[in-house]
Amino acid sequence: MIKNIIFDLGGVILNIDFDKAANAFKELGIKNFEDLYSRATQSNLFVDLELGRISDKQFYGAMRELCGINLSDEQIKTAWNSLLLDFPQNRLELLKELNKNYRCFLLSNTNKIHYDSYQQELRAEHNIDGLEAMFEKCYFSHDIDIRKPDAESFKYVLEQNNLKPEETLFVDDTAINIDTAVDLGIQTLYINVEKGDDIIKYFENGKIGKLKPYINTEYTSATNLFKDNTPKLWNDDNAPILVGIGLRTPANIGGLIRLAGTVGCKKVILADDKLEHKASKIKKAATNGFKKVDWKFVPLNSWTDHIPEGYEIIAMETTPDAKMIYDVDFPEKVAIVVGDESYGIYMDSLQKCDSQLYIPMNGPVKSLNVVQAAGIALYEVLRQRLMTFGKG
Repeated sequence: MIKNIIFDLGGVILNIDFDKAANAFKELGIKNFEDLYSRATQSNLFVDLELGRISDKQFYGAMRELCGINLSDEQIKTAWNSLLLDFPQNRLELLKELNKNYRCFLLSNTNKIHYDSYQQELRAEHNIDGLEAMFEKCYFSHDIDIRKPDAESFKYVLEQNNLKPEETLFVDDTAINIDTAVDLGIQTLYINVEKGDDIIKYFENGKIGKLKPYINTEYTSATNLFKDNTPKLWNDDNAPILVGIGLRTPANIGGLIRLAGTVGCKKVILADDKLEHKASKIKKAATNGFKKVDWKFVPLNSWTDHIPEGYEIIAMETTPDAKMIYDVDFPEKVAIVVGDESYGIYMDSLQKCDSQLYIPMNGPVKSLNVVQAAGIALYEVLRQRLMTFGKG
């Protein structure tokens, strides 16, 4: 029986649109906003802001430095806040009703700049004295120095309020956050905003209605799609290596292990310092690669120690110096590096790589799942190897 509900904010209660911010920055003269966003992400600027580790002033200064335009603090703040849209009145009414029947909490990845903006919106437009008036307790990433999908953020809320996972419902619009909650035994409701989903559909008369089952559909079986007739292209001295930096979900970790097994990778290195992953969840996605592939977790600051001498380390990351993947010839010994599902390869890890490659994207969506990106890279390595195999 569900007694508690933990809500996400953006996309669930508050409408947001990241394209609005992108367009606002472009109107300020930043024509290559996607490139700026990528560089800011790699420098951990957004992570540091969401964790409260830098001030508003430091954020504005960093944005000025990245874009090379002398924008005022107010211009940057206005553009940054433009992604915040509105609080639909029916959602606010729903929260009032739910509070009569459940202990309701908020857990949001946010920052002080946005916090001040949407708090003012609530007071001015809805006569509500901030989000704190609508929940038993609010947890903002910039206050608690933890972000979703880190398991510690969920554990913090549970422990602080003596909540049992099985009696708690977590509502979010981001799949990797839902995956972590599932791993912890928390009940979940995934709001698929892109398909027009809304929390209003799942509650009635202040109570939880019929919940849809959450199924991660990214990893489906491909058994028997390919025949095992590929010649042995590598030996243990020159087989490719796959590196994952700060991966958050067991499904993605298992997916990389399975992928490595199909290509014939030497090993999979998973660089991470603090997250705990259930082996059963990894095993489910990795299938028989769980036992057949050499994979292990290593400290984030020493992952390069596990790559043999002579290997070229190539990051799959969109940077100003990145070359298109189809314009390069891969070396005989290569380690392919992919990064955190939300923020890519951390800057300190990126600096340890020899080069960067990007994958061209022709459609309106400009991002790939980490396993998809790794698959494109490794199979291009395999394709090039096949083209030269036996010609040596």
